[in-house]
Amino acid sequence: MSEITLISRELTFFDMEFKESDVSANDKLQNIINEVIEGGESSSTAHMILGSIDYDNKQNLNEKYYSIESYDESDKGLSISINNLGNLIDEPSEKKIKIVYYYYYNNSSHNLQIKGDNKNLKFDIKDFQMDAIVTNTSTENYDLLAVDASDGSEFFLACMFDDGHFINGTKLEVSSFINEVMGYLKEKN
Repeated sequence: MSEITLISRELTFFDMEFKESDVSANDKLQNIINEVIEGGESSSTAHMILGSIDYDNKQNLNEKYYSIESYDESDKGLSISINNLGNLIDEPSEKKIKIVYYYYYNNSSHNLQIKGDNKNLKFDIKDFQMDAIVTNTSTENYDLLAVDASDGSEFFLACMFDDGHFINGTKLEVSSFINEVMGYLKEKN
């Protein structure tokens, strides 16, 4: 089979874990957020998104975000399925929070080089807000290489709590995000 181009969305993210006790005031949370943003701008990772995960069957896609571009007739009949390995970002440890900095590219392209004749590919994915995030780019059946990404979204922030609670906001509205996180911490403790 020839080289194939997959066009899809892409998630870029970075996360760090902190003790709840380190978040005792708005300015301390602001400093933590600044640290996470700085880390995200230098050390984030980007991953292709195959689609949205089916709520009732987490091993299926409810909606596919990708399209396949190939000019070789031998590539017809290619199918992609998923192997859901769980959450992309683990919940924080007890009495800790995770701050996540993330954004999307609405258009990204990846070269898919298929090894052998297998036309039924299974991608290992992890779940982030019900999106299927590709986590393994090289297997015995294929290699997936990022080529480019464009049309970026606004920058998002999220706070994950040890009880599973999730708050998200935007970098532009960081003060509202801080107030919501601090409010939940007070309510929780």
